[in-house]
Amino acid sequence: MPSHDDAATPRAMNFERLRQISGGDPSFERDVLEALLAEIPNQLALTDAGLQTGDTARALREAHSLKGSALNIGAETLGRTVAELERLTRAGDIAAARATLARALDEFDELRRALRAYLRSRAA
Repeated sequence: MPSHDDAATPRAMNFERLRQISGGDPSFERDVLEALLAEIPNQLALTDAGLQTGDTARALREAHSLKGSALNIGAETLGRTVAELERLTRAGDIAAARATLARALDEFDELRRALRAYLRSRAA
């Protein structure tokens, strides 16, 4: 089975962290990852909507939730970026927060590719 620790994936995902929280249970991993793949785009969109409309409370709520989810499963790069987004939003630097959100969207694309490849390899 591939280790998924090659140069393409460690930046996006710490699979060792995922294995730790799942106890190595592939079914649990699949459920968690599929739920995250479905929910993260929504959280990013709601964060963006909050920033665009001046609803910083909404943006903060979504960013905080996403940060926790990402860091808990091992999506460390996305988690750190969203933590920065949360900090910038809290500080009222909305322009910088929006730029950081754009970076988070790119990082999510990379994460999505890594997670889909991981799920495919676990199904094989």
